[in-house]
Amino acid sequence: MSAIAIRRIARIGLTVADLDASVGFFGSAMGFREVARERRAGRHFSEAVGLASAVADVVIMRLGSQEIELTSFLPPGRRYPAERRADDPWFQHFAIVVSDMAAAYAMLGGHAGWTAISTGGPQLLPPETGGIVAFKFRDPDGHPLELSCFPPAVAGAWNDVRSDTPFLGLDHSALGVLNSNESKAFYVDQLDFRPTGFQVNEGPAQDRLDGLPGVAVEITSLGTAEPGPHIELLGYRHHESAVADVAANDIASTRLILERGGPGSGCSIRDPNGHLLEVRALGSC
Repeated sequence: MSAIAIRRIARIGLTVADLDASVGFFGSAMGFREVARERRAGRHFSEAVGLASAVADVVIMRLGSQEIELTSFLPPGRRYPAERRADDPWFQHFAIVVSDMAAAYAMLGGHAGWTAISTGGPQLLPPETGGIVAFKFRDPDGHPLELSCFPPAVAGAWNDVRSDTPFLGLDHSALGVLNSNESKAFYVDQLDFRPTGFQVNEGPAQDRLDGLPGVAVEITSLGTAEPGPHIELLGYRHHESAVADVAANDIASTRLILERGGPGSGCSIRDPNGHLLEVRALGSC
């Protein structure tokens, strides 16, 4: 694959079973608001999602200055697999920044259908990780999500974001990988991402966050040329060996929608672990 100069993560896409139900959940449980709704079809859309003759209804929702795309394909693909672990290499979630974890957790708790990944509620991670409080859960379709609350000393620009709810915006998308160095090389060399950090998280709080015993995870952070959500590669020291086998119309699909610099049609590519990346031309997102 020739190199593509990615400027930013424009959106994060989720394939959903019931579009209106998902719009309602993200809106009422976490403060996302609908900003556009459309039907997509045709050759360019099919090439962008890597499917033949794709047809889908799409809703774009915004939280702060970041956006997600909820997509319902016609017909739908496979249902969400019954049991998946946080250390599966195909695992992918996105993190929602909250200003007050107790308030956000209570607001989420007032809605039915989601299930916890973390055990024991939100977890205070060790000081060497920045003292972040985090909680992982699954939406009603099964997609993994995370709430992240940063202390002011490490919150950076999030300190300046104002919202009527405790939910502020999207910080990153985290992807399970088999080999951190191999995946880092792919994103840096092929897509022009920039390394911004590395750390290893382990211990009881990380175990509870992931709902797994004996966790040790390498976290490689990668940013883009323009501000916006970044990527975190999650390299678990002990993990399942299978890579992602998820098509765009499968309910388990999470896609990074990447904006490239310069002209060019949309395309669908996969990273070394099978995660689906949808590349769009500058200004077409």
